[in-house]
Amino acid sequence: MRPNFLFVVSDQHRGDWTDWSGASFVRTPNLSRLAEAGTVFADAICPAPLCAPSRICMARGQNYGRATSDCKNGVALDNDGLLPMDEENLYARLQQSGYAVAACGKSDLRKEDQSWGRDGQHMSGGRSVWNALGFTHGLDSAGKHDGIWAAEAGIPEPYLSFLADHGLDKVHLDDFAGRPFPNYRNTDPTKLPDFAYGDNYVAASAEAIMREFAGGEKPWFLQVNFRGPHEPMDITESMKDGQNGRTYPPLRNGTDITEEKYHKIARNYVAMIENIDARVGAFLDLLEETGQLENTVIIYTSDHGEMLGENGKWGKLVPYSPSVGVPMVFYGPGVGTGTVNQPVSLIDLAPTFLEIAGANQLSKGDGVSLAPYLRGEETSGDEPVRVSGMGPWRSIQDEDYKLIVGYVPTITNPEIRAGRWDGQLTAPMLFDRRNDPHEEHNIADANPAIVEKLFGRLVQEFTA
Repeated sequence: MRPNFLFVVSDQHRGDWTDWSGASFVRTPNLSRLAEAGTVFADAICPAPLCAPSRICMARGQNYGRATSDCKNGVALDNDGLLPMDEENLYARLQQSGYAVAACGKSDLRKEDQSWGRDGQHMSGGRSVWNALGFTHGLDSAGKHDGIWAAEAGIPEPYLSFLADHGLDKVHLDDFAGRPFPNYRNTDPTKLPDFAYGDNYVAASAEAIMREFAGGEKPWFLQVNFRGPHEPMDITESMKDGQNGRTYPPLRNGTDITEEKYHKIARNYVAMIENIDARVGAFLDLLEETGQLENTVIIYTSDHGEMLGENGKWGKLVPYSPSVGVPMVFYGPGVGTGTVNQPVSLIDLAPTFLEIAGANQLSKGDGVSLAPYLRGEETSGDEPVRVSGMGPWRSIQDEDYKLIVGYVPTITNPEIRAGRWDGQLTAPMLFDRRNDPHEEHNIADANPAIVEKLFGRLVQEFTA
């Protein structure tokens, strides 16, 4: 019997803010349950620290910018990228192999189209783009800021339509008017009731889909795309209350914010993670109630990380570990127990899912299946490396070192998003990952041989 897949993807959850990575201030009993009885990938990164590029790369199993420089087709270079309708991807491949394929929440696969519609089907010329991408069920809604921009432009979108049906759209719009993009400093709770909070809406959509699938004959794949813990730092009153009396680690090398304000930001970030954890717990209960738990592989990860003020940086886009690192855990039938320390990437998930599902692999993928790790098998071949990129910079890391090229710390976010990598060994930064996990000491000049070796592998990854 082929397994089901429950694939939970949060937005902007940095990989080191999990309790299994030692962040005991984050209380996630349900994700910890998955980690304790499943396989944790302790060194997972995203292909690009920005929503749409990372998710499109993940769907196609390809490195950032690998397929084409035209971000309207192939792998996106920025948030204006679109997952092509008529080219192979994970979802279409699973659907072709006999799976019911669904998603809910913000997929960001057709973000730039702004064509969600009230039903989340991205209708175009009488055709559902959602179905054309391979989805047989579910819907696509906008992210936190996109939903506001859509409402202001009069563009229908599922979550704002849901709020309007309950007379709460103005409450949400008024709240976000005080949280302009990007916004971390407004840590006041939203006035939305818990049932109408964005991630709780996504969870309710997922539960409805899982109940529908319970009576079906096909195996299923469901990707649940949560909106948090992405900024702004909007949480409900009950989420805030759950953090009473808590302490958080101090800001590392932050220069633009007080400790008191940082404490409130960290509080809200943790509250969003813990709310997602609670929703995962409800998913586990539902799967057990409907007799589907024993045949469902459950995966949790995020599309990219979050600097959260470290080294004076907020958000993502940069090559440092808090920005590119993500949590990753597998649980369920055929999944062994343990921790994998070799570097892996989100682009490895498509070949992994397809192998487990017994489906044909994508023909142009750069990722490798993680299924051998899940089975506890020894792996062979070259020392594993994984790469990431955004605009003008690229990075590559193995277990010992990380090389970054084309990045200078003074570059602005708009310059990153507008830039393109020139393929050269420019402004190299080399970090000793074992002895300098916070990437504070550039040792490139003292280690030219390591730089050359990693740069050679980097070029190979992006041009082979």
